[in-house]
Amino acid sequence: MAGNRIMRDEPTSVHRPLEQRFQIFDKGTMQPSIKLFQVVHLTARNRSHVALLCGGGSGYEPAHAGFVGKGMLTAAVCINIFASPNASPVRRSIDLVDNEQGTLIVVKNYAGDVMNVGLSKEQYAALHPEKATRLKFEIVGNDVAVEKAQDDIVGRRGLAGTCILYKIAGALAGTYVSLDDATATFVQWALKSCDVTTKTDLGPGTAATESHLKADEIEIGMGIHNESGHKRLSPAPPFNELVPNLLELLTSTTDSERSFIPFQGKGDRVVLLVNNLGGLSELELGGVVNQARVDLEACLEGKGIKIERVLAGTLMTSLNMPGFSLTPLLLPSGNENAGPSAERILDIMDADTIAPGWRGPLNQRTGGIVQYSILEKPSKIEIG
Repeated sequence: MAGNRIMRDEPTSVHRPLEQRFQIFDKGTMQPSIKLFQVVHLTARNRSHVALLCGGGSGYEPAHAGFVGKGMLTAAVCINIFASPNASPVRRSIDLVDNEQGTLIVVKNYAGDVMNVGLSKEQYAALHPEKATRLKFEIVGNDVAVEKAQDDIVGRRGLAGTCILYKIAGALAGTYVSLDDATATFVQWALKSCDVTTKTDLGPGTAATESHLKADEIEIGMGIHNESGHKRLSPAPPFNELVPNLLELLTSTTDSERSFIPFQGKGDRVVLLVNNLGGLSELELGGVVNQARVDLEACLEGKGIKIERVLAGTLMTSLNMPGFSLTPLLLPSGNENAGPSAERILDIMDADTIAPGWRGPLNQRTGGIVQYSILEKPSKIEIG
C-alpha cells in the first residue's frame, strides 16, 4: 500500500499543488498538455530578454515551478514525481517562451533529464531550423559526493546549487544580455553541493518500504532520488561533528577526487546555501544554519576566506527527506576573463524576485533589525 501520507494518489499530488500555487501567487499560468505533464510559465514578460527554461520531474518543490517569476525562470516543465519529461511538454514550453534573443534550457545532470530534454530541444530545432541558433542547453552538476572517476563517465549530479544558477542566470537574462552571457557557465565551476540524510523517501503512490539506512545510520552524499552517497556513518556522529565532515568534502583543495572549486585561499569570498531536503522543521534548519556558519567560518578563517552571504531555506527537496545540503559558491576574484564581478553576483543574490519559492540572503532579510539575548538564568514568570 502507499506510504503514510495525506495525498496518496501521485497524479493528484503533482497537479493540485501546482494549480494552487499559481492561484495564490498569481505569478504565472499552468498549461496542461497531456495527463501528468504540466508547463508553468510567465504570461507577462519582456520578449526582448533571453528566456530561462528548466525541465524535470516533481518532488523537489519549490524547485522548479516555484522559481518561475521575473528575475528567475521563465518556464518550468513539471511532470511525474522523480520522472523525466517526454518531448511534448518540453517542445510546448519552448514555444511558449520563444523570443528573438534566445532560450537557455537548464537541466540537472541526470541521465533521463539530459537525454529526454536534450532530444526534445534537437527535435524542436529540426522542426524550426530558423530558431536553432536561439536555443542553448546547459547541464548542471555540482554533487561533490561523485568521485572524479565517475564524473568523467556520467558527470556530477545536479543538487541544490542549481537554484543559485537559476537566480544568477535569470537575473542576467533580464538585463538585455546575449544568450551566451546569460548561460552563467562560470557558476558551474564555482560551487559544490553535498546532501546528508537519515532516511529515504519514495513518494506518493509508492509502496511503503523500509529505508535502507538503519536507525542509527546517517548517509553523506545521498542523491535526491535516493542514490548512494559518499559514505555512511554508524552510529551517526554528534551534530557538531557532522557539519565539519561535510565542509571538509566541500572546501578541500587536496582531494584529487573532489577538489574542483578553484579556492586560492586568502581573499576568497563565498556565498553559502543551506538547503532543507524537505523533512526538517524550521527549528532544526535554524540549528543547521547556525552550525554551518560557525563551522565554515572556523574552517575558512585560517585560509583567509570570507562568507559574504548565507542563503537558507527549503529550495530543492526530495519530498520530505529528513536531511539538508550545504553549497558554497566561490565568488569571482576579479582575475577571470569573463563573467560578472563578485559585487554584481552579490547584487543579484540580494535582488528581489516575484518567484514564490525563492528566499533571499538571511543578512539581507534581517538587516540588523532583530536582536536577541540569552539569559544565563531563567527569569521567574508570574501569571495573574
